[in-house]
Amino acid sequence: MSAVLKLTAETAQQLMTPDPVAIYEGASIREAAEQMTTCNFSAMPVIDDDRRVVGVVTHTDIVRHVPRGDRAPTLAYDAQSPSGDDDATEGTYSLVEAPRTRVRDIMTPKVFSVWPDTSVHDVVEEMVRRDVRRLFVVDDKGALVGVISAIDVLRAVAIDD
Repeated sequence: MSAVLKLTAETAQQLMTPDPVAIYEGASIREAAEQMTTCNFSAMPVIDDDRRVVGVVTHTDIVRHVPRGDRAPTLAYDAQSPSGDDDATEGTYSLVEAPRTRVRDIMTPKVFSVWPDTSVHDVVEEMVRRDVRRLFVVDDKGALVGVISAIDVLRAVAIDD
């Protein structure tokens, strides 16, 4: 007798990770890289001022862009002490920001999304049909409310003997 795999969720809302971390379209690529690294993400949704999903940025997008002109941040030395005394022997170091390329300039503007009430069957079918690792869940105004990754789908699988 073989085991049957069954999804325990019925809708996208039951599958999704709610209130996902997202990056604002006006953020620098440096900020995106730092946030993705901190969160251990390979991709993040990009949102506008109204929290509508306008694209997705990936590590690959960032890596592809850097060789085309953005230089790595450098360390600058300020001989003036934090107290303002120019004769002090101790100065401060700070990071000099690379040119401020924005996330909107390098993101992939294609967004694959579903509604919270989309059936699990349709979610899985959409992921397979589009060959994507994640779908964004949006409300009726297009605002981001969740994300469904392939791992979210796997977490909802139950084995029925």
